[in-house]
Amino acid sequence: MPGITEAQWNMKAFSKMSRLRLLEINNVQISEGPEDLSNNLRFLEWHFYPSKSLPVGLQVDELVELHMPNSRVEQLWYGHKRAVNLEIIDLSNSLSLVRTPDFTGIPNLKRLIPEGCTSLYEVHPSLGHHKKLQYVNLVNCRNVTTLPSNLEMESLEVFSLDGCSNLRS
Repeated sequence: MPGITEAQWNMKAFSKMSRLRLLEINNVQISEGPEDLSNNLRFLEWHFYPSKSLPVGLQVDELVELHMPNSRVEQLWYGHKRAVNLEIIDLSNSLSLVRTPDFTGIPNLKRLIPEGCTSLYEVHPSLGHHKKLQYVNLVNCRNVTTLPSNLEMESLEVFSLDGCSNLRS
């Protein structure tokens, strides 16, 4: 990959950074994911994130923006999480992503970008009840077959579905 550097790093180092609020890792590919991240994170941008999900113990209630394009994430987290401040989720071109999270714990989400997530097949039904969501980009999410049956997204301005070739009505 041009411009990408592979690095070895002890992932336990992140567990000692308890006051970390911003983490940005770009143009570096790390072979393993962190065991833990700061619960104080407000901004997380990690291109090529190497794990199948965020660390199990991570509390995401302070997080405002989450950008993890080209990651190996299969799903963001397991179970229900409260992320009341989270406004942006960008998982574009995360080819292993299979499902979106439950959106009921993310009441302030404004932008959802799983564009190019070719393994994505499940969009959580709670997305359809999201009142503040303004932008959804599902372009080239070709394995998505259904969308939530009730779409009550009153703030929605852009809903891109180009390339969702298996979508059924």
